[in-house]
Amino acid sequence: MKSWWYLAVSLISFTLVGCESGSIVPGESPPTVLMSNTTPIPKEANKLLSLSTPCCKSFADLPYRELKLESSFESVMDGSYPTFNFDSGKSFFVALQLPKSNRPLSVEIQSVAAEDRVFAPTVVVLDSNFQPTRTFNSDYFKYKTASMFRPERLEGYLDGVAGFKDETYIVIYSTSDSLVQSTQMIHPAKQFAKGRNLAIPDIPDPFAKHSPLGVLAVYVTPTSIDNREEKAPQQFSKEKEVAADIYINEQIRRAVAEGRIEEAMHLVEDAEANGSTTARKTFIDAVKKQ
Repeated sequence: MKSWWYLAVSLISFTLVGCESGSIVPGESPPTVLMSNTTPIPKEANKLLSLSTPCCKSFADLPYRELKLESSFESVMDGSYPTFNFDSGKSFFVALQLPKSNRPLSVEIQSVAAEDRVFAPTVVVLDSNFQPTRTFNSDYFKYKTASMFRPERLEGYLDGVAGFKDETYIVIYSTSDSLVQSTQMIHPAKQFAKGRNLAIPDIPDPFAKHSPLGVLAVYVTPTSIDNREEKAPQQFSKEKEVAADIYINEQIRRAVAEGRIEEAMHLVEDAEANGSTTARKTFIDAVKKQ
């Protein structure tokens, strides 16, 4: 069963180029759009990784992007992204500069799962001299099921980062060990039944293979009591709920128009599992027009 209903808000697609020492690409508020994880399947992504040439020779040379406090940062990692030879193997990566704050930071990282694949992040925290201070391995990031406005994902919180400690940068990448592993998800039909207090069907759960490419969302806030409950990016408005329906319905229409009926049906199933009330009618209307 493919899972297509992935709603990430404020997506920014960018290409990292160049390797100036410690370079910072000025951050901007990303445009508000909706997205699904359409990165290459693991076999293709691994081929892209093997053919890539590492961009840089040290952490200081990586192209860093600046994070803003209490702003979301989203990244669709594709084959245009740079690679680096980490101690754990060559990997595509996202390099970020933490915002300055007189309080420790909580860094929320989500890796969106799609169909049969997911990027399993490992995160290294660097000081101002680009020296590692600590590492969060991929098993630190836990699988979370989808909800109306949150996709299936691997999720982790890096609490107590920076502040008065010399921690300035983070680099998100994958390891050779993680790429031979997979994450067990929960079948969308089970999620649908649980959300409506129905009998849970006796069907196998899918496994998402770990891929060197993926979709990441990062959000940084000052650490405080009950900080995770205070985070803004998950508090979506009715307008974004409507936008989600518009987006997924357009994907259904396009799939039908291009003859990808099975894919369109999966879109309908996943949309309904996440609360959509318009996806099935959209599918039926689109089929009637063919």
